[in-house]
Amino acid sequence: MSSPPQADPAREAPAWLRRATSPLAAALVLAGFWLLLVATAWNQSVTYDETVHAAAGYSYWKYDDYRLNPENGNLPQRIAALPLLSYDFPAPDSPAWRLPEEWTVGDLWFNRMGHDVAGMLHRGRAVAALQAVALAALVWGCARRLFGETGGMVALLLCVLNPTILANGSLMTSDSAAALFFLAATWAWWNLLHGLTPGRLLASALATAGLFVAKSSAILIVPIALVLVLARLIDGRPLVFRFGAPRELTGRKRQLAAFAAAAAVQALVVYVTIWGCYGFRYAMFAPGQPSVQGSTPLWSDILGRKSLPEMVTALGLPEPVLQRAQKVLNDRNAPLFGWDEISDGALQELKARVLDPTQTRQLDALIAAGGPQTAMERTIVFLRKHELFPEAYVFGSLHAWRFAQMRSAFFNGEFSSFGAASFFPYTFAVKTPLAMFGVLALAAAAAIAGWRRPRSEEHTSELQSLAYLVCRLLLE
Repeated sequence: MSSPPQADPAREAPAWLRRATSPLAAALVLAGFWLLLVATAWNQSVTYDETVHAAAGYSYWKYDDYRLNPENGNLPQRIAALPLLSYDFPAPDSPAWRLPEEWTVGDLWFNRMGHDVAGMLHRGRAVAALQAVALAALVWGCARRLFGETGGMVALLLCVLNPTILANGSLMTSDSAAALFFLAATWAWWNLLHGLTPGRLLASALATAGLFVAKSSAILIVPIALVLVLARLIDGRPLVFRFGAPRELTGRKRQLAAFAAAAAVQALVVYVTIWGCYGFRYAMFAPGQPSVQGSTPLWSDILGRKSLPEMVTALGLPEPVLQRAQKVLNDRNAPLFGWDEISDGALQELKARVLDPTQTRQLDALIAAGGPQTAMERTIVFLRKHELFPEAYVFGSLHAWRFAQMRSAFFNGEFSSFGAASFFPYTFAVKTPLAMFGVLALAAAAAIAGWRRPRSEEHTSELQSLAYLVCRLLLE
């Protein structure tokens, strides 16, 4: 990868600006950022899911057992629990542990055992905030490499003053870790495409591996990497290849083969890392740990009979009919998973008021069959049958995928189980600080002006830079 263009001596920045954008200044900003995160979280009560994340991480360290909350990333939960390992934990033979009931275990640990909850939060959040600091440092490093020292400091300040980062950066959840490793993996791939060297390949493999044990949505790095590779191949410049004697690879076929080999190495590192985080053991429940029936009930719940909302969604109804059906389900508060008396009542109302006879017969057939099995579920069943990944990792991925399809949500005064297409544009418009829109407008103007200038050999390809920035926007 080419270095940032050298400053013109005639236009060299003043001394005060060089000091304000130096690595020392960035280090001071990062230190202040960590102190700010810790200070703002000091007197805040525990949030909804922090107890579950931390309790799960504790059980991973202490018991080598992965029954609690496997859907939210093994690595960030281990990090959240690290400063809390000295606290006593609910007895592993309790009913909540046997079933398992992760929310009950988390509540018992934090609120029912006489622990200093404030102390637990202070310790856990101080460590969790380091992940947000690492994210900000990476933002600074990437921007500095692309846009020089001033660009790096501007990007760093925008990051550490971002309300979303400030609100979530110190929480004992997987959010900061996911953001960190998504950016790290994307940047590492982008860097690798500028020069294939052992060091860059190792960095990319480790960043991608970290992502896959940080969040179930890690698979999104695959299309992002494909976009970057496509942009690199279109660009057509020779690829520096430094395995053994340095040489250049010319021709898109040779470069594509090199990138495919790099991806295979990364896949192997990811695979080994996933198994390592689960103790190189398939079973979710540790041998000898008490349970009711092991993991069987968990799989039965998630792969068993589909709920009425899931079956209605699978019918492929016309949009107006689907919206009326979803209103009935929302008004009735039909359970998203499982089946109960509310489901029976909602079913009768759907047949009487929404569905025509053909649609009713199709729904009856789905109910008789227990619901459709999706391609994702068939894949999970295959992975489980052949034990290709740790059981907890497979189960957690399926759990996260199912909840991504539908879940209880509130938006603009309305409850829904199916989400709203306008949610992300709306929240981006109303939650983004006004100053940020001004920064985005200035960035767009600068990009257009830069695009019109003749391309220089010293500059990174505009096409690749555009692809990288588009991928970052998609991640946000």
